[in-house]
Formats: sequence, C-alpha cells, structure tokens
Amino acid sequence: MEEMEKPYLIQRMKVRNQTKNDELPGIDSIFSMDYMGSSEFEWDALPESLKRVCKNIKAYEIVVINDVKDYRGFPLCLVCTKERAAVYEAILREWAKAANEYKFGLKETISFTNAISGKSFDGKPIKDSYNKIDAWWDILNDVFFTFGVMSEVLLQALRNVQAKKKAAGDKGWYTEDN
Repeated sequence: MEEMEKPYLIQRMKVRNQTKNDELPGIDSIFSMDYMGSSEFEWDALPESLKRVCKNIKAYEIVVINDVKDYRGFPLCLVCTKERAAVYEAILREWAKAANEYKFGLKETISFTNAISGKSFDGKPIKDSYNKIDAWWDILNDVFFTFGVMSEVLLQALRNVQAKKKAAGDKGWYTEDN
C-alpha cells in the first residue's frame, strides 16, 4: 500500500461565482483557493502538489462514499488514486462523525463538519454564509474531496491542467505514457 502522510495541510476551495472564460478550464478557473493564513500553504506548496497530481492523473479516479452526505444529501467523493482512497476513506468517515474539527490535528480549520451539518461556526446556514466551502485539497497527500457531482468537475479540471501543460511542453507536469 502507498505511504501517506497524516493529513495536516488541507486547502479549502470555493467554486467561483463566475468561471474564467477558458476553453479547457483548469482548477484555478473553477475554484478559488480560500486564504488559509499560514505560510505552509505558500511557497509553491499548491503548484508542487498539482504537478505531482498531473504527472499521475491517469491513476486518479472518483471514489464515492455513499454513507457520508452533506447537508443537501450529496455523497462525499474522493478524487485521488485508489491506494490513497483506501486510507483516506477511513479518515473522512471519522471526521464526519466529529462534533468539531479541532481534534483532526490540521494546521487550519477546513469547515468539513460545517458542510455536513449545514451550519457555519456561528450557527447560521452555510448556504447563506461566506464560510461555504465546496472542496478540499490535501496538498501533502495529493487528495481532493468534495460532495456530489462537483467531483466530476474537479477531476476534469485536473485533467485539463495536465492537457494544457502537455500542449505547452512543460515536461515536469506529465510523463510520456500519461
């Protein structure tokens, strides 16, 4: 089984109100990255993770966890390799049962429990809140998770990034067979 670090740096992602006009929309065209407030999320951590994902994109798939749903009833979905999904699924099931996120041991809060309960930290519905998070990206383990069909959008956006990098000849972003 593939070695994985304990989740620690998880980037919160929000769907953009208006996507950028892009023929092959990548992850930045569809999602804005929420400000995390820690330097660990800076210094090329996101691009380095994205580069690893793109080099291995053929191995990425969507794994649906039907018994964990958000407040709208959409199932939790992982976008990652099958090996990572086997480990990460257990982690997310535990997190889904948690009353709060402070026991997760993450660098910053991620509002995952809010997405399940439908309430923000102040008790207001998250659909009316600036705190609504649409997806998450574990930048140490190159794992993404979200709810429902957003997983399909996310996986396609990752494939589009790799296609653009390949077309541009950026060799660090793909392999010849990928």
